[in-house]
Amino acid sequence: MTELTPYAEWLVAAYAARKHESGDPKYAFVGNKPRLLSDAPPATIIDKKVDTSSTFKAFKEQFTFEQCLKALTSTWLFDCSDSVWKVDHLCDKVGNTAGLTSQVSWAQFLAGFENLWTDSRLRSTSPNDESKQRFMVPCALPVAAPSTASVEVLARRHGGGEAVVMRELPLLAGHSVIWSFVARCAQICEQIFGEVEEGASYSSLPAEFLDQGAEKIMDKLFECSLTTSLRYRSCADAKVISGDVLDFGETIRILKGMGEPTYWQWVFQLSQRYEELRNPDWKDRFTGPKLLETLKSDGVTFEGKTVPLAAARSLNVVAEFAINPKAFQAMVMLDNACTSLKVPNSFNAKTLSYRRPPA
Repeated sequence: MTELTPYAEWLVAAYAARKHESGDPKYAFVGNKPRLLSDAPPATIIDKKVDTSSTFKAFKEQFTFEQCLKALTSTWLFDCSDSVWKVDHLCDKVGNTAGLTSQVSWAQFLAGFENLWTDSRLRSTSPNDESKQRFMVPCALPVAAPSTASVEVLARRHGGGEAVVMRELPLLAGHSVIWSFVARCAQICEQIFGEVEEGASYSSLPAEFLDQGAEKIMDKLFECSLTTSLRYRSCADAKVISGDVLDFGETIRILKGMGEPTYWQWVFQLSQRYEELRNPDWKDRFTGPKLLETLKSDGVTFEGKTVPLAAARSLNVVAEFAINPKAFQAMVMLDNACTSLKVPNSFNAKTLSYRRPPA
């Protein structure tokens, strides 16, 4: 993704510049040459009929800097509709929380690519009215906002208002969703421009689009990129971040087939949130009933259901494998090779009756 991302963003920026040259008002912000996509303002949905459709039930208020600053300084949290190009989905560490990108598996990426950004997915959003068809990120993406002090400095420096643009916001969860989106954008742009040679310049791209059908898809993808629901979190505390990751994973898991985190990744996030699962000396004090009580009080679920006692008893043992880097990677390889292992029978007690490895 470190190589694909800048390539895809350059292609999308070039596409936007070409659309601006053609007079398309939706791309007026671009100008006559490619520019940073993070400068793109979030789009406004003005069709009232669309606003009330089932497709947009979860649509958030459009980003404004004043509202963002007010929310971050009071609650440290701000939900809005914003540009996905502001998000740094390659950032692997926020504060003391590392491994944000290393947990994403190939199987998750493919699930997102094959389920979220296909032509059939687009048509399903409005089978009888093409004008209302939309690509949508399935739920709010949690991102780490700058500290409130930094935001206030930005406001003073730019005089407040919409001149302030916050870029490179570290993504906390949903990497497979964004990575599959970026890959789909690159794929469609290659259909539009044809084969792009290494080192190609904007002027070397064809003046006319080669695939009109792909152009329609790209317009929908670009629209989606400017109406993505983001959850700004102005806090780098490891427990808060792990909570956001767990909540996002549950939302995706309940939707099914969108590149949801595996059972092993869920256990890993639990171990990041609860020190008792990382520290062997505390294991005896964090028994199954005690852990179950903690999970219930914190609202932690799996597949939208309360964690059963048998599974809670097993978590102390399973966590030893999840927090061991080599063991965790081995389980990810198994997840990719055999989809039936991704969720062990929804916490089937027999499946989870692991034993400690010999000392």
